[in-house]
Amino acid sequence: PSAAADGSFLLVATDYEVRPGDATHPAMHVVQAATLRDRGVSYTDLLAACDVAVSKLGYGIVSECIANRVALLFALRGRFPEQDVMMRDLPAVIRCRVLPHDDAVAGRWGEGIGA
Repeated sequence: PSAAADGSFLLVATDYEVRPGDATHPAMHVVQAATLRDRGVSYTDLLAACDVAVSKLGYGIVSECIANRVALLFALRGRFPEQDVMMRDLPAVIRCRVLPHDDAVAGRWGEGIGA
């Protein structure tokens, strides 16, 4: 099943990640960047309100998850020199796990989020 298919969690994305016409899910709420800005809420504020972030592995998301104590379910990036170091050392700092590529693309995130 796709992410949030059983209704056990809500997916939140911004219109930075989800473009008009992209497929969405009934359990997905897309927050408009303009709405965040108008309300004085930053992307970091939104992330801090989450239990788990689902993202590709990178400096920005890793640092924000560490700073805000948010778990990270991450997809691998391919040619990212620091990937091995992050994968080795990140579990000592925050709860995290790798999301296999096929699962990431198919929206099968539930097992990784629920664990």
